[in-house]
Amino acid sequence: MEQGLPDSYVQAVLQTRDGYLWLGTQNAGLVRFDGVKFTPHRPGFGLADDASIRALCESRDGTLWVGTDGAGLWALKDGSFTRWTRKDGLRTDHIRALHEDSDGSLLIAFSVNGVMRMQRASNDQLTFIDAGAGGSSIAAFAVDAEGCLWAVGDGLWQAEQGRFVRSRTPDLSGNFSALAISPNNDFWIGGQNGLIELRPTGEIFRHTEEHGLSDSRVRALKFDADGNLWVGSNNGIDRLTSGTFLRCLTREQIPYDLVYAFHEDQEGCLWIGSNGGLARLKDDKFTLLTTSEGLAQNIVVGAVQAPDGSFWIGTWTKGVTHVHGTTITHYNHFNGLPNDEVRSMHRASNGAVWVGTTGGGLTRFAEGKVANYTPFGASRSVVAIQEDHTGALLLLSEAGGLLRLKDESFQPLSAPAPSGETLHTLHATPRSNLWVATGNSVLRESAGLWHRWALPESAQGKAIRSIYEARNGDLWVCAQNSGLLRLRHGVFKTYSLEHGLALDNFYSVIEDENDDLWVASKRGLFFFTSQDLADFDAGLARSLRPIDYTQLSGLRNPRFIRYGFPLVSRLSDGRICYPTTKGVAIVDPVRLPRNQVPPPVHIVKVRLDREELDFANELAIPPGTRDV
Repeated sequence: MEQGLPDSYVQAVLQTRDGYLWLGTQNAGLVRFDGVKFTPHRPGFGLADDASIRALCESRDGTLWVGTDGAGLWALKDGSFTRWTRKDGLRTDHIRALHEDSDGSLLIAFSVNGVMRMQRASNDQLTFIDAGAGGSSIAAFAVDAEGCLWAVGDGLWQAEQGRFVRSRTPDLSGNFSALAISPNNDFWIGGQNGLIELRPTGEIFRHTEEHGLSDSRVRALKFDADGNLWVGSNNGIDRLTSGTFLRCLTREQIPYDLVYAFHEDQEGCLWIGSNGGLARLKDDKFTLLTTSEGLAQNIVVGAVQAPDGSFWIGTWTKGVTHVHGTTITHYNHFNGLPNDEVRSMHRASNGAVWVGTTGGGLTRFAEGKVANYTPFGASRSVVAIQEDHTGALLLLSEAGGLLRLKDESFQPLSAPAPSGETLHTLHATPRSNLWVATGNSVLRESAGLWHRWALPESAQGKAIRSIYEARNGDLWVCAQNSGLLRLRHGVFKTYSLEHGLALDNFYSVIEDENDDLWVASKRGLFFFTSQDLADFDAGLARSLRPIDYTQLSGLRNPRFIRYGFPLVSRLSDGRICYPTTKGVAIVDPVRLPRNQVPPPVHIVKVRLDREELDFANELAIPPGTRDV
């Protein structure tokens, strides 16, 4: 971050309970961040105000404790600073780590000379007592699953009866700078020679660059709320997930060389302190498959999953990519496709993958073979493909023609659309319904009978992006700039800006396994619970309250595709798959983080008629005041 941070070296990060983020810098002392502005906090200690800060800790009484490298120990309470140095009983003014113990005392680790404990004596005075590890360097504290306190520095140390003693674990010598303990009591210890994993069984494993780390010189460790281990080193950040180290960010994404600190805030965001400043890493709500994962092109118009879990991905101008684990196969006009511009895709119940291309008809991939068909004649495009309850394919041409493919035979299928109305898209359901949409109406075929419903006047003549039948029989229609349309019991209802939506232009709708709705749009993805919709329809809520997943909330590319087929699909494991202009976006509705934590709000300044007032105590505003 470059919005006023006074020093690019951030060595400690902590969010206090009031929501403020506090930073310990190397050259500018203590800095507070409120989400918008960085504010240096000057204690009034002279030259010590710019001291290098190595450690931050908030105690249960709300005191912010600050450990400096050369200026002793500070405490910030109710807006006032207090300071302790060697003259007040500290062994040295060089502090490496701070930790509040279970009894409320403060443990202070030094660059040399071990640990001291600061506690309140019977006369209510704060005193310093020896806590062991004398003559040793202590760099970090951590608590294990049983509540026992540990520390690392020149070796591993354990607190016994209030004092730190060297661990009796063999083969664990060295100088360490970081410690993290997992919920199942796996110890992870970082230092200049890599990362050591100490398991509860006593087994020791050493991880270095040969095992996937970006750099063996580890400076910071952190387990997040999901159980992932974050590793900060002299060359960036790695994340350990399911036993594998993954390089998380490049220097183009975050300005760092040396990572000093991690902190997870109340909303689940990970803050990173480094020699490049402060960065925030929000949980990726989407998994993206891009050219980096082997796609021929990032502009995707359709994606389907095969029974073996592999993905078939259709691109705008680069044919089809088959992603099967680490095996990537590209299909284009050189090896089977009649045209490289993909218009539609479908995975049939028998496992075959069908692809429609521009002017190239229909292509089938099955059992390692490629076959091409021209069901609508030469130079015709198949723009939508579905499968009915009998296993027959339903094909829609760009000119609005409709065919049924069964047992290698193409048969015309006539939808009774009014004269002049062209079919835009189609949707087949497990309920034996076939839906087709024109520019002015939707039609349903069931048991050989057709029914027609006119679209609301505001949606007539607009491009129909997609239609979708929900499990309860509702039909959802996405029409250009017409809001979100629902057909229930023969009546259309429109949800739009006036009902709480952020826009009126939607591309696709799909249900998750909880019957909640996911709606893709020009601006990103929106989520509605079925209960929210029911409450609004019943008049129990004044407006809809969708949760939005856009670029501002972590979606790296909100540009969903409005052309192609399918615009959305549900995978076998319940995840939802979207084609975008930056690859395939996959979201897991079950694991998708939904931040329900309201942001903290603080009043930092009050002006009455342009005069700033002291509002530390009760403030009364007289009548007639115009400018507050």
